[in-house]
Amino acid sequence: MADRPVRAAIAGCGENGIGRGTRAGADLWFTHAGAYSRHPRVELVAAADPSADRRELCRRVWNVDRLYPTVDALLAAERIGVLSVCTPDETHASVALTAIAAGVPAVFCEKPIASTAADAEHMVTAARQRGAVLAVNHHRRWEAGHREVRAMIARGDLGRPLAVTVLFAGGFRRVGTHAVDLLRYFFGDGAVVSAATFPDESVQARLRFNGGVGATVTAWPKSGSGAYDLFEIDIVATRGRVRVADFGAQIHHWPVMPSDEYGGDLELARQASVVPSDMRSAFVNGVDAVLAAREGAPLASTGEDALEAVRLLEAIEEAALATPAATGRIRA
Repeated sequence: MADRPVRAAIAGCGENGIGRGTRAGADLWFTHAGAYSRHPRVELVAAADPSADRRELCRRVWNVDRLYPTVDALLAAERIGVLSVCTPDETHASVALTAIAAGVPAVFCEKPIASTAADAEHMVTAARQRGAVLAVNHHRRWEAGHREVRAMIARGDLGRPLAVTVLFAGGFRRVGTHAVDLLRYFFGDGAVVSAATFPDESVQARLRFNGGVGATVTAWPKSGSGAYDLFEIDIVATRGRVRVADFGAQIHHWPVMPSDEYGGDLELARQASVVPSDMRSAFVNGVDAVLAAREGAPLASTGEDALEAVRLLEAIEEAALATPAATGRIRA
């Protein structure tokens, strides 16, 4: 007899939960509903949102009929194997804590894990005490190309990192959590060396990671006409260079080679090799990892990892706003 599918539910029928389109296929890969619909061992059975319009959209697009105005009502009526927390950031902690207290065995939380490190600590502690899985959707950790970059660094394929640069546009907390988490995934624990804000509300921070690896993070708000999305990481090292662009969809590697034009000198290869990447698989891989974690398997993106990301972001904010040169504010 085949195993019954794991019953999943979504708290929060916003963009990350169910998408903004009116067709399931349009938002298939980057929503919790889309990831659950693609996974053969999961059945999306219920959702909660205070908006009747959003609940109706969930019903119409994802064929979910068991819909509730509150998470409390959902948990009182349903037996859930995994709950996605896709509510506003400032409510992540209360929703996750409610689910853990209700006995939900796995909570899959959107990033950032919480609005403050203190809230994140409460979530991590509660999950540990109740034996619940607490996963956070830093989905690049589950994507093959990013995992290969991490392996290249660990194997020494790139040599010693010389300069690591991160550029991103958007909310400092909402997008920045991906940036600092990915740096921690590649290089280990980090600390803030310096940070500053600027009149255009951009932020620049200098970080130091395990082994003395230095990284510069530059972020700016995505606002005004002509504003566009951007998320890139550039790693220049003694044996080569890796650039993660297009939000992770394009990853290129330039090894160091003897120069054809300058005898005895070394240079980066003129032609980059492609590190295969498939961002559309990352979210489903994450669901698979959450299910495996319910059975005791290690988890690549834990509540503890996400807590450290929030701590690092808070340290950047504190350093930036404390500097005498601080001239701007930071948009979350």
